[in-house]
Amino acid sequence: MVAQFLGSDVGELRGFAKDISSAADDLDLVSKKLTQLIVQNRGWQGPDAQRFTSQWHGRNRPTLAKVVQGLLTTSRELRVQADEQERTSLAADITSLGGATSPDHSSSRYPDRGSADLSEQALADLKGLVDKAADTDNIFRGNDADIEKLRKALDELTPAELDQLLASLSDQDLNALGQALAKDGKGIFNWEGTTPFERQMLLEKILSKASPEQVARIKEQIPWVQPNAVAQGDAARPGGANSDDSNEWMNPSGPVVGAHPGKDDISQGGYGDCVVMAGLGTIVDRDPNWVRDHVVDNGNGTVSVQLYDKNGNPQWVSVTNDLPAADGGAQKGAQPGVNGNWPAYVEKALVQVYGEDDSNDGTNSHGVKDKIYGPGEYRAIEGNYGKDALSYLSGDDISTITSSQQLWSAVENGQPAIVTTKSELPDGAPDGYVAGHAFFVDGMDAEGNIILQNPWGPDRPKVHMSPKQFEEMFGNASIVAP
Repeated sequence: MVAQFLGSDVGELRGFAKDISSAADDLDLVSKKLTQLIVQNRGWQGPDAQRFTSQWHGRNRPTLAKVVQGLLTTSRELRVQADEQERTSLAADITSLGGATSPDHSSSRYPDRGSADLSEQALADLKGLVDKAADTDNIFRGNDADIEKLRKALDELTPAELDQLLASLSDQDLNALGQALAKDGKGIFNWEGTTPFERQMLLEKILSKASPEQVARIKEQIPWVQPNAVAQGDAARPGGANSDDSNEWMNPSGPVVGAHPGKDDISQGGYGDCVVMAGLGTIVDRDPNWVRDHVVDNGNGTVSVQLYDKNGNPQWVSVTNDLPAADGGAQKGAQPGVNGNWPAYVEKALVQVYGEDDSNDGTNSHGVKDKIYGPGEYRAIEGNYGKDALSYLSGDDISTITSSQQLWSAVENGQPAIVTTKSELPDGAPDGYVAGHAFFVDGMDAEGNIILQNPWGPDRPKVHMSPKQFEEMFGNASIVAP
């Protein structure tokens, strides 16, 4: 009997995905050139010209945009299939050699769960701290101090002891604690109140240590454990921003962190957070150990990500391991890479604490600027500035510059950097240029041009940018302090 080949050739599949992506780029370029010609309108007047122009803008151009987007989606799906095929083949090879498969390469933060031996008095004391933290009626100092006391107490518990405490709490207890944490927590003499990081610091003590059963219970009783997954979309993509009002979730396959995580795992999905993904790409490119140091699969249905607060202090943020789903159930946010789904979890953790919603600033009825989207909204990380996003990812000072000399010096010095483009496509733009977008620096070529990688994925064409082109065709650069 002739053996049948099952699955697919990974190399061929990735090549096919790249060709489809390239064809999408070509079609998008043709659409843009045609639009430019039609807008210029070289002397063609009258009803026929008006009808043609109307059809182009109202029907033909949007149709082409949908085709381009469909091709890009297919390309991403093929890459995911290739990754899954490769992981399956690797697991089969290891098994056939008598080894055990260990797909996730992130180190557990709590490998030893310890023993559940809290005394009745210890449980009662802890329950009292929970009750105080859940009480928001103290108008003088709020519940901020009580939340901090509970946080410190939970930090001392082993995972088994934490589960013992959670089992002793009613659903009403958990719900009340969640509602108290959701408030700002400030009293008359506490102006700042409970910050998003402080809120998450307590939650992460619970999520990262709890058993899978208790994680599911917490998720049910504290709704804001899950952020709002509604998307505005990426305005730089063909067809512009495409708002997605779905707030559905899916359970992804594959490891959180694979064997060799790196910048090529960056593949921006349906959110307009190119700045975030570009920032993540440049930091990981300069520090290959960043992923394993900052992203951990807790093995209990949660993932912990280490971010940085406004003072540059490292803070763990823990989230459940499900991810936003687009129509049809596919992954909506950052796409899985060859070496794991870690970018999507960095994205989700950042959403829970991100408070720099610059591009979405609005003015309220009192004439005061007001944040439209705050922490817990995926829309808050869409369309923002590099300086803001990079600070959460690096903890260092960030500079925004427009001088090519400063940028080239920073790149030569090994500093992470991202570059943004102009809102309109300039004449003579280098190949791979995308208007209204952010790229991350991927080194220099032999001619001394800076190489830029598109966070849409490693198969996208890289941009080779000269100092003159940077100053004439790009907006600015954000660089991390050495």
